[in-house]
Amino acid sequence: MAFWIPKFLIAQIKAKALGASGFEEFLGGSTEAREIYWRSLLEDFPEDIREMHFCKHADRARATQPIALYGDEATILSESTMFWQWTPEISPYRTNSMLSRFFITMMPSTCYVVVDKVTLLHVKALETSWA
Repeated sequence: MAFWIPKFLIAQIKAKALGASGFEEFLGGSTEAREIYWRSLLEDFPEDIREMHFCKHADRARATQPIALYGDEATILSESTMFWQWTPEISPYRTNSMLSRFFITMMPSTCYVVVDKVTLLHVKALETSWA
């Protein structure tokens, strides 16, 4: 039986492990910086969504590391492959790829399609390719 963990959860686990291992600096510093990030982000949300958001409470905002997930496509052995990565949103090293990009997984081209520069995942292909 295959066990699949969502990519965002893997990224959250890695972010928490980095912080707990003394690499807080790479994630964007202090708990106050995270609270400021979430507070300023929530200002752009409509009020009804803002009220439901997990990080509306200061203690949760300070404890929640903002991350961005993205994929980069590359050709490996004549096959297109998507590399999924995450990066801390408030890292002081965002312009340094080696210090701010963290690898999650690779995905063969049979699992996704690009339409109008937007990558669409094929869930059935994921289930059968990595089971």
